[in-house]
Amino acid sequence: MAQELKFPVVELLKKPQGTREEYEINLKPNFGEDITFKSNLKAKVILMALKDEIHVELRDLETEIERHCDKCLKKYGEKVHIPLVEGEYLTEPPKYTEKDEDFFLIDKKDLNIDITDLLRQEILLHFPLISVCSKSCKGLCPKCGTDLNKRKCDCKTSDDGKKPLAVLKYFK
Repeated sequence: MAQELKFPVVELLKKPQGTREEYEINLKPNFGEDITFKSNLKAKVILMALKDEIHVELRDLETEIERHCDKCLKKYGEKVHIPLVEGEYLTEPPKYTEKDEDFFLIDKKDLNIDITDLLRQEILLHFPLISVCSKSCKGLCPKCGTDLNKRKCDCKTSDDGKKPLAVLKYFK
């Protein structure tokens, strides 16, 4: 049975290629400061024995992550659903590689694989470039910092009628 996000592969490595083991995960992992989970991370984990490696497949990963809105700075929950995540865990590092981050290694001490980094990287890749709590978020006033979702401020937001990009209309 899997402990947290570590899976024993000692027996799987002894079996013929193509042998599979399946696990269900339903837990709230700790990925440090990068990601804060609001709900349990749920996924089906499939491990398959290949020559000198274990192929890891995660299906239907679902969770909710705590995010901060880039416009109004409030915390909000963002649901994450990733249909498929795949990774290879090698018994030995490859002889020729460009980057060390291109592969994962099986822990030789206790013959486990830890999918924490694989999951963390995949979840981070699925975040939007700009986090917004809602499409209608108005953000903060750039002058006084008032939350424009709650109330309107009295600041004049225009630059006294100046349009800094207006000169571009003359270039074609």
